[in-house]
Amino acid sequence: MNGLDPNEATETLKNLLKVGQPLLSSSVIDGSGKTDTPSSVSLLQQLFATAANVGSISGMEQLVELRASPEGEAIPLVAQKDVRIDVRVDKAEYLNNKVKIRNIVDLGWENKFTYGNQIAEHCSRGYLAYTLKMASGCGGVRIINTNTNCRALIKGIQGHVADLAFAHIKSEVILAVVDDFGNLYIYQIGEDGGISYFPLLQINRHHKTTGEPNRVIWCKYIPDDFEYVPQNNDQDNFSKLLMASHKGQCEFYYVDMIQTRYGQGVVLDEGDLKTGCDVVSSVIPGVVTEGSIAPEATTAAVATSTGVTKFIKLNMTQDPEKRQLQSIHEWAPHQGPISSIFFLDDHQSLEADARFWEYVVTGADENRELKLWDCASWTCRQTLRFDGFGREVCLKARMDLSSNYIILSDLSNNILYIIQIHRETENGSTVSASFASIAYFHLTFPVISFTVSSVSYCKFKPMEEHILNILEREDDDESKKLEGVLVELCWLTTKSLQHCSIIYRPVKGPQPKLPRSLASPELGASLPEPAILYRRSESDASSPSKEVADILQQTESEENANTTPEEKNSPNDLAKACEKLQNQSAAYAPTTNSDDLQRSFATVTLNVDEVSRELGVQLTRSLTNDVREVIAPAVQTSINKIGEDCKLAFLTEARQTTRDAVGQVICPTFERITQKLFVDLTNTMNVGMKQLLEKMETHLEARAKERLEVNKKHLEETMVVAANNMVKSINRSFEHTVVESMLQCKEALTTVVANEMAKYDKSLKETIREEVSKAIQAEKRAVMASPAGSLSSVDSNRNATVLYEITHLLSKNEVRTAFSKALSVSDLDVLIQTLRLAEHKSIFKRDRCPLTPQVLVALIQQLSADILTHTQLKLKYLEDAMMTLDAQDEVTRQLLLRILPSFIESLKNFLKTNPNHAEYRRVDRLRSMAELYTDRVSAIY
Repeated sequence: MNGLDPNEATETLKNLLKVGQPLLSSSVIDGSGKTDTPSSVSLLQQLFATAANVGSISGMEQLVELRASPEGEAIPLVAQKDVRIDVRVDKAEYLNNKVKIRNIVDLGWENKFTYGNQIAEHCSRGYLAYTLKMASGCGGVRIINTNTNCRALIKGIQGHVADLAFAHIKSEVILAVVDDFGNLYIYQIGEDGGISYFPLLQINRHHKTTGEPNRVIWCKYIPDDFEYVPQNNDQDNFSKLLMASHKGQCEFYYVDMIQTRYGQGVVLDEGDLKTGCDVVSSVIPGVVTEGSIAPEATTAAVATSTGVTKFIKLNMTQDPEKRQLQSIHEWAPHQGPISSIFFLDDHQSLEADARFWEYVVTGADENRELKLWDCASWTCRQTLRFDGFGREVCLKARMDLSSNYIILSDLSNNILYIIQIHRETENGSTVSASFASIAYFHLTFPVISFTVSSVSYCKFKPMEEHILNILEREDDDESKKLEGVLVELCWLTTKSLQHCSIIYRPVKGPQPKLPRSLASPELGASLPEPAILYRRSESDASSPSKEVADILQQTESEENANTTPEEKNSPNDLAKACEKLQNQSAAYAPTTNSDDLQRSFATVTLNVDEVSRELGVQLTRSLTNDVREVIAPAVQTSINKIGEDCKLAFLTEARQTTRDAVGQVICPTFERITQKLFVDLTNTMNVGMKQLLEKMETHLEARAKERLEVNKKHLEETMVVAANNMVKSINRSFEHTVVESMLQCKEALTTVVANEMAKYDKSLKETIREEVSKAIQAEKRAVMASPAGSLSSVDSNRNATVLYEITHLLSKNEVRTAFSKALSVSDLDVLIQTLRLAEHKSIFKRDRCPLTPQVLVALIQQLSADILTHTQLKLKYLEDAMMTLDAQDEVTRQLLLRILPSFIESLKNFLKTNPNHAEYRRVDRLRSMAELYTDRVSAIY
């Protein structure tokens, strides 16, 4: 009857029972003898049953009070939409026995909320990294090998570390660090007797302001082929895809591609990295606070301080000119800045047909508000709010790799929360997801930052069984163990770095749904509709009103034997009487035919009216007086008495149990343990002394060997000095002799080479003269044989002379002059002969080209006049000439603006008229290159 006013209860009962109204005036009796109106007894029973639950659960929002539940127990979240968590819990003096903490480093960190992580753990659990503040004011990162306990310190970070993260690769250990200036550092961690680290990449921004949340987030890449093993410098290994943010700018680094292009350890300024990096800034509103990259490395989600989340499509082509990043969706899950975003993807149990990014959990207002979203329809499935009701609440959130648990640390109240997420999957797809339960654990110090090492199923013994087993050293029965979950964390507190293990029992099975009677706001919608018909018995001529009076009187007399006078006529007694009335009224079921029923109908109607009036009077008197004056004091008295009895019984039983435990269990067990302890101690000391002697002998031998090595090293150094002096003396005499011999050889060699070069030059000139003469004579004969021979004889002689001069210039390696001479003739045959005589590789070198931009542009213009003849030779020179031209040069741009339109038109004509030519694709590629140059030059102007 919690929250139910007596006057309201009286009026409700009178309305439900229709006291003072004809009971059967609006009901209809069908042929089966049932009415469509609920009986008074049924309504009364349901009223009492429903009143006990008034205000317990709202149909729209579930309120979970943590102080009403024991610490460490999973509290089911039954609301389908909104859940509000009341975090007002009294501080505990001791840690829960389910929380085991082990100190690693005694060092404190500042208690403040940050978007970045101050601690990170490798997915193999072999390495742990955490931030430090150096004495110089710069930042540092300490790395610990958790297997060997070896440690290393990364220095040289300009600002304080804002975020750090390990790449999600088990075969390699790669750490990314960003400081509060936005400088990015990427290291590869290895083992060389201890821990060694090698810088892979460093990006400097040269900013002098701090305070913005800078983030580094790796892609948890899941390849299509689960058996795929990434190789070094593998361009398709997107496990090394890194997203780094600075203010409103988001950058994507392909680390493998950068290593291939620039090598390891490269240090670049912001904007100098042209390959392997994509930058997104214009489409991002506000400052980037959180982000995530899809497991297929195709999409990235970027959350901002304005509450807007942008989904960026990643183009994975290696061509930087074709890579265009674009926003494909915009979404605002909260009204304020987004603190965290977790996609419910299982990275532990991978399935071949698994689908990703189907559900997502977002956090806002320092994670005081969590929302679960369906990514298919972008609808909010459930909302979870942490309310301090005046207390400050500040939460740091992380999710495990299986995406089944969210861990939250309250920096203000020293509490750790574990939220279980229930997911139903079918054929690799998540059908539904919801917040299933929440549990809380008290902490000694606030946890600033933490990482989830693992979440695994385990079996454990209850605390009582565990204590008895420790005392008795026996009874290791597996059937007594409970199934639970072991949550392992590494965290930073204001006092130390610690490893924590928590045994936790989550809620099993699907989330239970609310009964309709509790979830529905209308009481009458869920009430059943039984009907009772009364008949007069031949052996008993009493009326139904008398039956009710007898039942009430009988019930009252039975209860008076066990209750005090103040407990008479309580609503509990009235409910029992109504239940008994309903049971006994079943004896009045109709056994006669319908004619008898109709004859007795009028009498039954009058009797039921009388019962209703009498029952209404009794209910009014009982509920108006007894509810206020009887039930409350009686309940309080009963509770006090039960409390005293429980206290007395507990103390008595506890004393007896303690005596028995001390006398029969603890003392004998302690005696056995002590005896065994002394025996073990003696054996241990003997073994220890033996080991100590062995270690001393080993140490002395090592010292002797070390001394021997020192003497040996000193002797070697003395011998090396003597040998060096001897070598220097020999070198001086040998050097003098060698210099004299080399001078003599140089003089003789110079004379011989000069003579040979003169002979070779003379022979070359004669050979060229003969070949040119032969070519001229052949050309003359061909020209004279043609009808126009007399007209072109002069041109042939002139071309022959020009070819001779060009050949002579090429022999002296004067390439620029030779090509200028050939182009000035404006004869394509002379130009073709020049191209054949010249060495193509010596002209178009990587470092430099002897031809000026004017010569190259003229060469392109003349060769493009007729591509159909000598196609391969012309294309080879055209391609290299286009690649050599620098579009940034002002003179070159002006020349290109004049020739490129005609050049492109010539190429298009060739492609149009010769679609089946062998060099069709090559000409088409050359056309694309020319159009690209045209766009670049036009863009500059």
